Amino acid sequence: MLSLKPSRIVAIYAVVSALWILFSDRAVGILFSNSISTITLLSTFKGWLYIGIVSIILYAFLKKYERENIEQQKILFESEKRFRTIFDSASDCIFIHDAKTGKIVDVNSRTCKVFRYAREEILALDVGKISSGIYPYTQEEAVNKIHQTLNGDMLSFEWQCKTKDGQVFWGQVCTSVATINGDVQVIVNLQDISEHKRAEHILIEERKFTNAVLESVPGLLYLYNDEGLLIRWNKQHETITGYSGQELAQMHLLDWYKGDELTQKKITSAINRVVKDGSATEEADLQTKTGARIPFYFTAVSLEIEGKLYFVGTGIDITEQKKLEQQLLFRALHDPLTGLANRVLCMDRISQASERLSRNPNHEFAVVFIDLNNFKSINDSFGHEAGDQVLCEVANRIHGCARKTDTVCRYGGDEFIILLTEINKPDTIEAIHRIQCVLKTYFVVNTHILQISASYGIAYGENEKQSPEDLLRNANIALHNAKNSPSEKIIVFENGMHELAMRNLSLQNDMRRGLEAHEFFIVYQPIFFLSTGELYGFEALLRWSHPQRGIVSPGEFIPAAEESGFIYELGNFALTKACNDFAKLLKTSPKDNEITLSVNISTKQLAKDNLIDIIEYAIGKSGLPPGLLILEITESSIMEYPDKSAKIIDAIKSKGIGIAVDDFGTGYSSMSVLQKLKLDKLKIDMSFVNRLTESSEDCEIVRAIITLSNSLHLQTVAEGIETSEQLQILRSLGCELGQGYLCSKPLDVKDLPLLITQNACPSLL
Repeated sequence: MLSLKPSRIVAIYAVVSALWILFSDRAVGILFSNSISTITLLSTFKGWLYIGIVSIILYAFLKKYERENIEQQKILFESEKRFRTIFDSASDCIFIHDAKTGKIVDVNSRTCKVFRYAREEILALDVGKISSGIYPYTQEEAVNKIHQTLNGDMLSFEWQCKTKDGQVFWGQVCTSVATINGDVQVIVNLQDISEHKRAEHILIEERKFTNAVLESVPGLLYLYNDEGLLIRWNKQHETITGYSGQELAQMHLLDWYKGDELTQKKITSAINRVVKDGSATEEADLQTKTGARIPFYFTAVSLEIEGKLYFVGTGIDITEQKKLEQQLLFRALHDPLTGLANRVLCMDRISQASERLSRNPNHEFAVVFIDLNNFKSINDSFGHEAGDQVLCEVANRIHGCARKTDTVCRYGGDEFIILLTEINKPDTIEAIHRIQCVLKTYFVVNTHILQISASYGIAYGENEKQSPEDLLRNANIALHNAKNSPSEKIIVFENGMHELAMRNLSLQNDMRRGLEAHEFFIVYQPIFFLSTGELYGFEALLRWSHPQRGIVSPGEFIPAAEESGFIYELGNFALTKACNDFAKLLKTSPKDNEITLSVNISTKQLAKDNLIDIIEYAIGKSGLPPGLLILEITESSIMEYPDKSAKIIDAIKSKGIGIAVDDFGTGYSSMSVLQKLKLDKLKIDMSFVNRLTESSEDCEIVRAIITLSNSLHLQTVAEGIETSEQLQILRSLGCELGQGYLCSKPLDVKDLPLLITQNACPSLL
């Protein structure tokens, strides 16, 4: 009934009333047609009855309507209450706008909290007041959005909002149309996305930073899929390789190594390692668009994205690193001064030659050890810088004589090695002769003209069992023999040389032990005036009494001491011991006998800077008068260091000590050199004296030496006089002094007083 409209109710009432009047009047007229009073009374009653019935029905209807209306009001109240609860508890801001005016007609509690307005304040505001006002977030644009929504568009967009205190924030807006209480209204849902926007801003900045970092990386960054296709890359890919972005998008991993099957296999192996182990590194030459190859160091790791396998990694250009490695390798294998191979590379090349020999017995090669003669005098005379210049020029000349298959090495100091491969023995000697020839050409250093010679030791690769160390050792042994040889400067290693070298080493060790064990002693050979037979002095001679070998010849242990450097200790011992013995001897000798003491000085002792200090110490400690001491220096020693020898001799002479040139005639001294030296005696080498009676040529040589000595106002001493015939010839030639077994064998110090007392040699009287 509540659903009937008022017009319908009135119509029903009119119809029912009309039917009632019509049918009730007809019924009364038919039933009571004879009684008008009855009809009048019944009509009155019928009217009141109708009123009563209608009133009862109307009351019942209105009562029911009242109850239904109260129930409807209660339901509506509960519905509005639930709506408001849901409306105000929503986490988003909700605006309800009037469709006609665009005014805000309602907001939820969240809106008031976010915008910091009271509800009444917001309802009084235009939408532009809660917008930032920064275009496009203005009143006009907000109204346009409402109109678009009314036209049937459900919109979703971001909007910049402003709170009551002026703070601006971002909102995500969704609009829709709804009819509320019969009115068309626009519902605006706004979600505060400030944190999202801040996170988005941070993410954008981080991406910018990441991209900037990635693009600033000097190398390659790449992402390949499991099919080997390039998916992502940085700009350096295009810059370095020369390919455009479109071309790179079509690139397969192996396309970078076209035509290089070995590298393709290496890269494929690296990818397999990535799949298996998760990561891998590899070095490979990347081929650019122009065909150039650039060495890169690649790293790659596996990466799974949405169930698909990818490979991400970097590539670093290691061109400079490779150049540095090559430089370091060159420095590691080459001499920094001359640029020649050093001993490490030399040993490697010798090892390779030995390996070829083991595979091919017909393969021939030779190791030649080269040592410059008297190179130390260049450093001493002109300085090490000049010496380095000479070494570089020597290196260039030797290298110029080598073939491409040969290796020239600077072994150290003034020593060089040349490895000659695919060469027979005669050709080896010929190659050395070529080196000798180029080294004979004068060297010019700081306006000084120098001439260089060298000694050569050769070891042939004849046995595959020989190690590189053995070959080098053998060549070195041959070199030492060449340096010690007075004539041969090219020596080929022979098997006996190694045993001899071992014996020399054993001898050198024994000498050191023997000096500490007092096995060395001094004997003194008398020197007489040949004309009168009177005693002139003694020459101190070093001897060695070995506990197993007995008396060891000086000709055996002196060269070994020279070679090992032990000659300094032995020489100092001989000088000090002789001075002490002689000083004690003089204390018991007649005062009118001024006999002299001659002591030998080796070549290496002469070159020693502290020689004068050692001489002064020996004289000072012993108390021997300097005028009685004569130092004997070999002719070859003087000529090896002519300028330095002159200075040393001057210094010795300034102390009052005499100088004798020993073994004269065996060297190559010149008159100009001898004239500059402050000498006292020339000692004729015993080899000439021994042949006096057999060779007229030697006799003439001795005559020339005596004549030269007289012209320089020097005394002459003949060594090794053993026969009367030799004595008579020397006397006839005018030789002043002599010594030898004819006169006296070397004597122990305890036997000297008797000879000094006799003051004569019976054989000479």
